[in-house]
Amino acid sequence: IVNRIIEKISDLEYSAMQIGIHLPKDLINDEDQIRTRHGATGSRPLKSAMVDAIQNEITQKIDSEVNFVKEKPDLMVLIDGLTLRVDVDVRPIYFYGRYRKLTREIPQTRWPCRACKGRARGCESCNESGLQYLDSVQDLVGEPIRMALNAVDTSFHGMGREDIDVRMLGKGRPFIIEIKKPMSRIPDLEELVKTINENALGKVEVDSLKRTERSLIAKIKASRSEKSYTIRFKVSGEINEEEVTKHISDLSGVVLNQETPQRVSHRRAAKIRKRKITNLENIVIEGDEIQFEVRCEAGTYVKELVHSDEGRTIPSVSGKLEMDCEILWLDVNEIHDDEENQEN
Repeated sequence: IVNRIIEKISDLEYSAMQIGIHLPKDLINDEDQIRTRHGATGSRPLKSAMVDAIQNEITQKIDSEVNFVKEKPDLMVLIDGLTLRVDVDVRPIYFYGRYRKLTREIPQTRWPCRACKGRARGCESCNESGLQYLDSVQDLVGEPIRMALNAVDTSFHGMGREDIDVRMLGKGRPFIIEIKKPMSRIPDLEELVKTINENALGKVEVDSLKRTERSLIAKIKASRSEKSYTIRFKVSGEINEEEVTKHISDLSGVVLNQETPQRVSHRRAAKIRKRKITNLENIVIEGDEIQFEVRCEAGTYVKELVHSDEGRTIPSVSGKLEMDCEILWLDVNEIHDDEENQEN
């Protein structure tokens, strides 16, 4: 068993390991009978004695120092006591960072091809890539890390997401990248950040990466941080600058009733959400185009705040101005999270 374990872990980088063994039921029954027959109810269980013996033998046979732990191991070694089969589960590692998305052409996570549903060989529609978009924040950030650590794949966990055609600016959006089954576990993080930014030049930027734990994912997902945006749109009628400025300014401080937008109705529950507009300022009017900055509660549909989505958002800019509004572009300026609290 020890030789099989050493063979399995020889190419892996690790510092902490957990060993578990599954023994056949008849062997456990025999153990109980022997213990009862000899009045040795306090004797040590066979399973834990075997695990200790295996750990001691591993310590003597390998050169590197290893800690045997019960929580948060780098490797989980599972032994079948009947067949003596050894399986090694390489635990994922997690990195925290913040990304800025500088383009309006890529999604946050991988987007499977609509035609072939992302099947392995892809199709003509996606040039056999299996992807609707060749680039994503997930891959532009994750692939350099995956390759450096010789891992199998990645998962991306963001503090919310922006639409494909929306830029993410400011300090960036907090995220955790999960690296699955890495053969190496100790990267040069500064070098990785440099590689990511060079490969994703003009598309995505990250300032830093740091190791974190899986538990932070739930905190990031549950965040209700306010967000600030800049939005620009075109109106269908003539503009009286003074009236337009007043009507838009009147939305500062209001609570919106937002029915699930048509554009996300296929993946969001149909319900009415109440979202507060904290502040609305810096209104710029240029011909038939209007631009303003808005800070609002998490989960606010900002495009719908402007065009109303056929009355699904009340009140709205379109409703106040009594004219149609066409969105030109939207930027996320900042996510107002408590970064130190999130990382802890």
